[in-house]
Amino acid sequence: MRLLFVCLGNICRSPMAEAVMRAKIAAIGLDQKITVDSAGTGNWHVGEPPHQGTQRELKKRQSPTIRFVRGRSRPMIFKPLT
Repeated sequence: MRLLFVCLGNICRSPMAEAVMRAKIAAIGLDQKITVDSAGTGNWHVGEPPHQGTQRELKKRQSPTIRFVRGRSRPMIFKPLT
């Protein structure tokens, strides 16, 4: 199974959702069966790390999920379904 979290720039909401979901999936032992990713609909922040506020909120909550944040924004690539 594949999960994709999407937001506008892929530097705030979607990478945080990806990080939290990856941790939850790993905690129940399904990380080999479920792939989690994030992307943005725009290309304004391509190559940038997650927003400092996103990283700060995860750290403030002592979240172990910060290690799961991939680190670089990238745009969605639309492909036809086959």
